[in-house]
Amino acid sequence: MTHIDIGGAVLAGGASRRMGRDKAAIEIDGRAMARIALDALRGAGIDRCIVVGGASGYGFPLVADLHPGEGPLGGVIGALATMDASRLVVLPCDLPWVGEEEIRLLLAGDDDSLDVVFGAVHGEIAAPIGVWHQSASGVLEKVFHMGERSFRGALASLRYGIVELGERARDVDRPAELPVAGSLPGTPRTCREDHDDP
Repeated sequence: MTHIDIGGAVLAGGASRRMGRDKAAIEIDGRAMARIALDALRGAGIDRCIVVGGASGYGFPLVADLHPGEGPLGGVIGALATMDASRLVVLPCDLPWVGEEEIRLLLAGDDDSLDVVFGAVHGEIAAPIGVWHQSASGVLEKVFHMGERSFRGALASLRYGIVELGERARDVDRPAELPVAGSLPGTPRTCREDHDDP
């Protein structure tokens, strides 16, 4: 399935303090975690991808983080500003189990009336995972310049939906959370909620 005006972005600019090393480069079953995210995007038909921040583009264009050290909200702002696409599927670089199925679920839940469709893990929004529309750009820039650095603080200003992705969209922050070789959590479930009135 090809999404002509949808791009993909993997955020790899974090400091990885809790992990103690660059999360994007950690290999799981022979693939760097950033590459796992990129493969998920490509598997779902999204060929125009970028990597934001970090040391490598893993075969894709590497763009500078416009707001280094300011967290993933700044990374999404930079990705939307860089990618010439009406919508952008954004993934962090620390999703060892994510695959094309999760990307397809996000895209199936997308809606023209929304600014973003977030992925969720057990009902909890797993930002920055989502399909971000360019309409979100101005909102994010406004709250960012007002000092907000969390996605939770931006929710009140966004028209958003939620798609349940399950355990495969869970991230890892510490060495103990890294999967053992060949392991996979449960399969994703489909669920959607809309929040159209900010």
